Amino acid sequence: MKIKINSKRQLYSLLLILSYFVETCCFRLLPIPQSMQKIWGPDRHFFLLLIGIIFCGFFYTRNTRIFKECSFTTRYITGLIVCLMLLNIYSVARYSNQNMSTILINEVDYLLVIFSYQFYYFMKKYGVDSFFKILNIPVVIYALLTFAQQMIYKFYGIVFLQDINLMVVRNDALRLSVGSLCAFWSLYNFYRIVNRNKNKFFYHLLSFLIESAALIFVNATRALIFAYAVCLLLALLLNGDSTKHSIRLFLLFITIGVLAVSSGFLDYFITSFSIESFSDNEARLGAFIYYWNEFLRSPIFGDGFIVNSSYYTIKYGPLLNFYYVDVGIIGALGEIGIFSLFIVIYPLVHWIRVYKHAMNNGNRSQYGLFLVAICYVIFTLPTLLITNNGRSFLFPVFFAMFEVLSKDGKLGNTITLST
Repeated sequence: MKIKINSKRQLYSLLLILSYFVETCCFRLLPIPQSMQKIWGPDRHFFLLLIGIIFCGFFYTRNTRIFKECSFTTRYITGLIVCLMLLNIYSVARYSNQNMSTILINEVDYLLVIFSYQFYYFMKKYGVDSFFKILNIPVVIYALLTFAQQMIYKFYGIVFLQDINLMVVRNDALRLSVGSLCAFWSLYNFYRIVNRNKNKFFYHLLSFLIESAALIFVNATRALIFAYAVCLLLALLLNGDSTKHSIRLFLLFITIGVLAVSSGFLDYFITSFSIESFSDNEARLGAFIYYWNEFLRSPIFGDGFIVNSSYYTIKYGPLLNFYYVDVGIIGALGEIGIFSLFIVIYPLVHWIRVYKHAMNNGNRSQYGLFLVAICYVIFTLPTLLITNNGRSFLFPVFFAMFEVLSKDGKLGNTITLST
C-alpha cells in the first residue's frame, strides 16, 4: 500500500516531527539498539546531529540561498567550528590520555544549531506560528507520557519508559527529562491564551496544562521553574486589556494555584530551599566558586573538554560533586573559557538587537513571543544554559525565529502571533 504525501507542507511537517522523535529517543517508548547506544540516547546526540546534517542538505537543495539568507547563523556556525577546533587541540595537548575522537562527543550539543536551517525554511515558508503548532502535538504527547510515568511510578512503582538508569529518584518521586522543547512550548501556548486565540483557546489551554505539569512535576528543576514563572509573567504583561479575558486568566491562575497546593508541590518547592537540600545548595555554591577559579586560571580555554576519568578531579572538583551544567554561564567559563562568550552571549546580544529593530516597525503584541524567548535565555543563564544537554535542541529554534524576524517585511505575514 502506497502512502501519498498530499503536499510539500505535509512532508516538511513530517520531517520536523521526525527530528523531535529522534531527539526524545522515540519518546523513550522503544529500546535503543545496543549497536547504537554509544551515539543515540537521552544524553548522546551524535545520531541526532547526523540527522540534522542530512536534513540540512535536503533543505539546501530546496533553497540554495538558505545559507546566505541565514547570514548570522552561517557566520555563527563557522565561528563555532573554529572555536571547537581550537578547544579540541587544547584539550588533546593538555590531557595526554585523551584523543580527538572521544572529545568530539562533548561537542555534539553545540553543533545541533545546524537544525536552524531546517527550522528557518519551514518558518519562512509557512510561518512561525505554524512551526510551533506542528511541533506542539509531539511535545504534548511526550509531556503526557512523562507525566503518566511519574504518576504510575508514584502509585505503583512501575517504570515503562526506557533508560531507567538515566532517571533520578528524589523524595520518592521519579525525575526525568521532559525534552528540550517542553518549557518553551508551554510558554508559547500560554502566550496564545493571553493573546485571545478564541478559535483554539481550549486546545492551547489543555496543551499548556499538560506541558507545565510535566515541567513542574516531572522535570522539577527549581531554576528552570523560576525562569519559566518569570516568562509566564512577561507573557501576561504583554497582553492587552480586556475584562472578559482578565477573568479567564484569573480563573486559570486560580486553577494552577489550587493544583500546586493540593498536589503538595508548593510545600516541596518551598522546603527544597530548606536544610533538607542544604547539601545540594552548598555543592552548587561550591561549584560557582570552583569553576570561576578554573576560569581565572585559564581564561582563554578554561579546563577544556575532559572525557577521560583520569582527569575527573579537574572536571568535577576534588570531591567529584561539581558539575558544569549546574552553574550555567560560570560553568561554561570554567569549561571552555572566553569561547563561551561567543557561543552563548554573542547570539543573545544579536537577538536583542534584532528585536529592538523590529520593535521600531511593529508592535509589542506582535513580537511578544520573541521577547519571551530572549528572557528565557537570559533567566536560564545562571544555572541552565540553553546549549547544555537536555536543552540544546531549543537553541536552533531561537536561531531560526530571529533569522525570520530580521527579515520581517520581506517575508509577509510569517511572524504574526497576535491573532
